[in-house]
Amino acid sequence: MSLQNEKRQHPRTKVALPVIIETAHGFTDGQILDISASGAFVLYRNSLKPTNKFYMAIANVPQLSRHLPVGAELIRTNSVGPDGHFTSQGMGVRFTNISTEDRKYISALVSGYTK
Repeated sequence: MSLQNEKRQHPRTKVALPVIIETAHGFTDGQILDISASGAFVLYRNSLKPTNKFYMAIANVPQLSRHLPVGAELIRTNSVGPDGHFTSQGMGVRFTNISTEDRKYISALVSGYTK
């Protein structure tokens, strides 16, 4: 079995975590669909115009009583919606500013356990 052109350095897991996204154009909410220690795939409302770098706060993270703040960099975007009527957008992001503790927590979450 081959991992055809797999560029990811860290394993990912499917999640459903709410996120608040802040760019130079304002704020919007979204949902993380998958996450790794180095990045995520995020659905967001199409009113957002993503910039190359932005901030987001990941909410409702299991076993944490706070939002997880993350600086991120846009890697790619995808349109999501039926028949060309886009109800949301998706973007792949790389984490650029995240504490070592929070990165370790995400790694543990992806591995299937948290401390």
